[in-house]
Amino acid sequence: MDVDQMETRYGATYVARMARPNKQIVLTNLPTNVLQDVVCLMNARDLTSLSGVCSLFQHMPNEVVPGLNLVLYEHQRGGLKWMLRRETPSLACIPQPHPFIFSSGSGDPVAVAVDLIENRVITNPNVMARGACGSMFCDEPGLGKTITMLA
Repeated sequence: MDVDQMETRYGATYVARMARPNKQIVLTNLPTNVLQDVVCLMNARDLTSLSGVCSLFQHMPNEVVPGLNLVLYEHQRGGLKWMLRRETPSLACIPQPHPFIFSSGSGDPVAVAVDLIENRVITNPNVMARGACGSMFCDEPGLGKTITMLA
């Protein structure tokens, strides 16, 4: 896709934004594909510095792997983001609704839920679960698990 036709984050094409009388040339105004090309040229230290000072770039460096001379496919980038999120202790430890306790959701004054692990009805359905760091990365053969893990 050409740079002059690609929409930027603000809904206008880059050429249209640059044609305005009050234009400001800012790196973050460039289309996402151009920003990814710029990030690909950076080394690991620069990527870390950039992601620390600009919210737009906080997740973009996760899609670029310094020293890896190939481009990850979309499903590999998604897997990489998922693994990084699972390995970040501050994100993995956020309490979430328990995956095996389902409340009735009927609006009854008595709150009850079903515990699928112990096969019983419980009266305190507000049980929260905490995730742990780590996971198992399983995918179909040939989809690039090794490259994703190396990234």
